[in-house]
Amino acid sequence: MGEIVLKPGVSVVGSGDIRRPDGMILNERGFYDQNSHIMPENFIETGGMISDDEYSTWIEYVPDSYTGNDPVPLVVSCHGGGQSGWGQAYGTSWMNVADREGFIVVFPDAKKQHAWRVNRTPDDRDLDSPDIRFLKALIEKMKEKYNIDDRRIFMQGMSMGDLVTLQFARTHGDLLAGAACAAGPAEKTTLFTDQGNTKKHICPVPMFESRGEHDSMEGHEQRFIKNKANLDFWRQINGCTTDPEFEINMDNNYIYFQGNEADVIYRDVKARGHGQTFDDADFVWRKFFSRLKRVNGKIIRDKSVKEIRGDDKAVVFAEQCSKIYVNNKIIPLEGPVPYIVQDILTYPQDVPEPILENFKKMHFDFEPVLYVPVAGIAQAFQLKAKISGETAEIILPDGKHLRFSAGNVGCVCDNTIYSMNRQAEFKDGYLFISAKWFAAMFLNRFVIENRGVLYISDHYGEMTWDMSEFIKTFLK
Repeated sequence: MGEIVLKPGVSVVGSGDIRRPDGMILNERGFYDQNSHIMPENFIETGGMISDDEYSTWIEYVPDSYTGNDPVPLVVSCHGGGQSGWGQAYGTSWMNVADREGFIVVFPDAKKQHAWRVNRTPDDRDLDSPDIRFLKALIEKMKEKYNIDDRRIFMQGMSMGDLVTLQFARTHGDLLAGAACAAGPAEKTTLFTDQGNTKKHICPVPMFESRGEHDSMEGHEQRFIKNKANLDFWRQINGCTTDPEFEINMDNNYIYFQGNEADVIYRDVKARGHGQTFDDADFVWRKFFSRLKRVNGKIIRDKSVKEIRGDDKAVVFAEQCSKIYVNNKIIPLEGPVPYIVQDILTYPQDVPEPILENFKKMHFDFEPVLYVPVAGIAQAFQLKAKISGETAEIILPDGKHLRFSAGNVGCVCDNTIYSMNRQAEFKDGYLFISAKWFAAMFLNRFVIENRGVLYISDHYGEMTWDMSEFIKTFLK
């Protein structure tokens, strides 16, 4: 295994596709939201007549470890609209990962005005475009020139490169052991018929989809519809019929789908715009491509590589959802569904106007609270509970007894009073308390909260808009 070396340089702001003097590192903030690095010296800019009697260009990167004696994997990485293969090489860490892992990576240039010709229509016209034929020919060219392991050929793309990668996976997926798409989901009408059936595809393909939370000109709701359609397309094709597994770690939000034929991974990054994070290539390789090969048309998952799992210690509750997520399983919740209470500030009655004005000046918004039945909290954290009408007792892991009573903001733990962030409530014959307060106060857990979803874990993280919506979809 080789060593990754990131050379020092000067950070600048500007376009990701303009050639920079040696020593400059781009931090792009604009239409594209991405970063770069110092380019290595041994990449090869070349071209040739390899398809449709048109001259095409691309960049090849061959790590120093390559000898030609043993077959190595190939990664084809496709740039975004308005960019080039050079810009994709500059703005990703694929060459760094290639140094460490010993594979070859090629960065093709779109054949027409830096834009891939992809199908955007509701029908299946132009699925076999000149660019699709070019990418197929480029793979064959790399197999002729280098000792490529044809069981381990992968494709990845960003933005419009996402769309062309998706299209290639649909039309020539039998050539790929896996694909990864960043920041360019297709429209639902491109993937599904009006009757909800998947449109043309050749075979199951392992799929890794990377997104940025704020990557949308249409708003979160439309973004979610599009992202969900792309996930649903590959989940259906790949036979992903079991419950998903979740992981939230720092700003990375993951959903893992295990398929009968091939797996699907969804990654959503908190507070990111349009583009790919600099570490996206490393995540794609370590979590996905490193485990995959295609043998005799079937996807083989290498058991020697660490299996990807969700957060083993995560507990997830969601507003108006009858299921909970515990130990990477979705199970029915004991008791009624959780609900959110947003307190409305009230003012004292029958007080002089000047005093009332002072009260109003001190106004602040109370934080909303997700109320969960005590029975459900005990179930999720595998605790013993004694519930009797409007009172309840939970036995904590250290053996202490925690007692609640309806209407009381106070609770008692081993004869000591604690004030909760909101009072216990008796509703529909069940006693409810704040799940966030309980998990943080008495179990010392991190609580990640967004739009009616509580993700309780043993480490820090930040939940994206889409992640909260996906969780509610699966816990309904």
